[in-house]
Amino acid sequence: MTKEDFRSDYDFIIVGAGTAGCLVARQLSSVPSLRVLLIEAGGGLEHREAIKRPAEYLSLQGSDIDWHYSTETSSDLSGRRMICPRGRVLGGCSAMNAMIFHEGVPDDYRSWRESGGDPWSVTAMESSRKELLNGVRSMLSIERPSHVSAACEAFMQATPIACREHQIAGAPEVYLRTTKGGERQTAWEAFLGNAKRRNVSVATNAVVEKIEFSRRCASHVRLRHRGTSQTVMARRAIVLSGGSIASPQLLMLSGIGKREDLMFHGIDCRLELPAVGSKLRDHLAFPVIFEIPERYRFPTRWSMRDLVRWSHLQQGPIGSNLAEVGGFFDLPEFGRRSIQLHVTPTHYLRHPAADAPAAMTLAVTQTQPNSSGSVSLRSNRIDDPPLIDPRYLGDHEDVRTLSAGIEWARKIAATEPLASFVGSELLPGSKRHTDSHLERAIRRFAMTALSSRRHLLAR
Repeated sequence: MTKEDFRSDYDFIIVGAGTAGCLVARQLSSVPSLRVLLIEAGGGLEHREAIKRPAEYLSLQGSDIDWHYSTETSSDLSGRRMICPRGRVLGGCSAMNAMIFHEGVPDDYRSWRESGGDPWSVTAMESSRKELLNGVRSMLSIERPSHVSAACEAFMQATPIACREHQIAGAPEVYLRTTKGGERQTAWEAFLGNAKRRNVSVATNAVVEKIEFSRRCASHVRLRHRGTSQTVMARRAIVLSGGSIASPQLLMLSGIGKREDLMFHGIDCRLELPAVGSKLRDHLAFPVIFEIPERYRFPTRWSMRDLVRWSHLQQGPIGSNLAEVGGFFDLPEFGRRSIQLHVTPTHYLRHPAADAPAAMTLAVTQTQPNSSGSVSLRSNRIDDPPLIDPRYLGDHEDVRTLSAGIEWARKIAATEPLASFVGSELLPGSKRHTDSHLERAIRRFAMTALSSRRHLLAR
């Protein structure tokens, strides 16, 4: 595998070296006769201790490996914007997310068949899923955490009791993680970093500005690399794996999208496809936060003992991904697996600030939001971030689902042994119980899941 020095033509060009891009490059390059170019706008992973340490992933948001995206101001979120962290580095978001690994279930695929027909049926997808999962597991390290906090242990004990008492289907779980020996393992490291593939070239710090066409076929990419612009040919195909923000942006800049929007920015329409950038969905989480005893406070600064335990054993709080445990739950009226909980031993809104109070959070996430928005162009320049508008809570049913999830989180917190562990409810606050009170709290304090928009889906 070669970096930086690349040819003028390849069989396949892959734009974006996140999880999908790294895996596709691995699979395509398994055929020795194929030449593959993988292009990444960011740099490499060298000398980045914060990437390796699971508990420090929040410090990577807003860093030089982040695209620094944010959503448009939303009246449905009390006039707030949401940060939209996306990885700009080899491995993409797998270098800065919370590392949770979770397999799909048949229910996840049923709606796919409704949209795509028999090739996307549960049976077909299950067969493909097993084949893919076996391959992924042979490369990607998936581990149970070595560190689970006392707060999360109390949640694990209380939740089965609460489920029985309130007749709620679901179960708590310790989330598996994409770590190796306790350290984060990125998609780059898992799928390509150790692969000896001479037929793969990797261009880092290279920004693809446009896809060019021969007649109606995508044939070249125009990229900016080391201060110069150049064009590279793809003899067989160009694969876009820039994610739900960058891929539609690049399509539209290349003339594929809604004609009137392209014309507004002075872009010739190569193919009118109004669906590009539409149906943008994201998971909102509302943090139900409780005080906990000071002795169980999760550290915001590492002690010498923490550093020694990590450096020698890969154990202790540095090895926590914060969202250590959680689970999926069927809430009455809202369907199967309608709510997911991410439980952290921290104050969800304040950690890792030095003055963050001792707290734990049961973050309520709606698994199937009804609200959807769009990604659209801000200008005809790749360097100008696109307009990102998920239209959070535009469908009032999402507010109702989150409200029901808040009440469920409260019931778990009122169940022993968690009830004796937590103190007062900090958010939304014990006095907020009416529908209107909860709705105001949701619109004011709901956040993207795990403070990051790595759950985004779009066309």
